[in-house]
Amino acid sequence: MSRKRERGDREGWPYWSRAILLGILLGSLAAGAEISGQTVDPPAPSQGGAEPDPLTTATTELKQGKYSAALARFRTLLQQNPGEERAQVGLLRGLLETGGYAEAEREARRFLRRREASAEVHWLLGEALRRTGRDREARAEFRLAAGAPAPETRLRAWLREAEMLRATGEEEAATTVLGRLAEFYEDE
Repeated sequence: MSRKRERGDREGWPYWSRAILLGILLGSLAAGAEISGQTVDPPAPSQGGAEPDPLTTATTELKQGKYSAALARFRTLLQQNPGEERAQVGLLRGLLETGGYAEAEREARRFLRRREASAEVHWLLGEALRRTGRDREARAEFRLAAGAPAPETRLRAWLREAEMLRATGEEEAATTVLGRLAEFYEDE
């Protein structure tokens, strides 16, 4: 069967099973995604009285569920360097995990206004909007995040957009978005 035929065959169990498996894979990517798509190890034990990196400490606190400490540390880092992408993403993740959707939206929009934000910030803004029932606005942010150079962000954005389209009964549009996911993996 030709490659063109395979890509054109979007019906039936084989296609949807791949899409479902892809969704599971991306779900695990989203659940396991770290700040800025990079794995950040816990701070090394102090050597010679040197303090651990504050960004690493804040990230570790966030992972450990020490939200108040992590959020305070991310805010301090952003006061010192408002364009620090990993601190922006850490703050937004912490706010989303603690239900601070309105504040996450406000902060994400502030980062985006400064033009010092990544596609990941668009994705997190989309999440805040989705969780507050503003699906149309959320989908627009996911589309912007889908332009990310980082494949993890792009794939999570496509998956979230497809989920939202399916939830609103827009099956054909969801299938188109899922097709992008399948094509991405076929091309890899």
